[in-house]
Amino acid sequence: MMQNRNSEALHLLNGRSFVLTSNSVHGTADGRTCLHFEVREGRVTARIEGGTVVFGQLLAISTTDGIRMVYHLLSTGGELRSGQADAQLWSNADGILSLRLDWEWLSPGGVKGDSAYTEAR
Repeated sequence: MMQNRNSEALHLLNGRSFVLTSNSVHGTADGRTCLHFEVREGRVTARIEGGTVVFGQLLAISTTDGIRMVYHLLSTGGELRSGQADAQLWSNADGILSLRLDWEWLSPGGVKGDSAYTEAR
């Protein structure tokens, strides 16, 4: 698997959806949670929804080490949460994209974890 580590990698996200495949114990998302990405005029955003997430939004930029994200969401339990993540994007031999996130909740603060998402086909 080859890592995409430049701003052009973000354009690969445009119009693609990803489903959660694994999550740390303190993560809010579940296997029905999807990220729906859009890239427009250099802005990378995603809608987060499904499963234990009623609605959320994500904003991302490219860094020299991968992708930096901030996000906020409303859980089905009525909890408002915000967080940040460093992510890596890669493609497998079949061209299916995957994301790995090392995240941290900012509200409530201090809890860290990791998640993996795979492109929905």
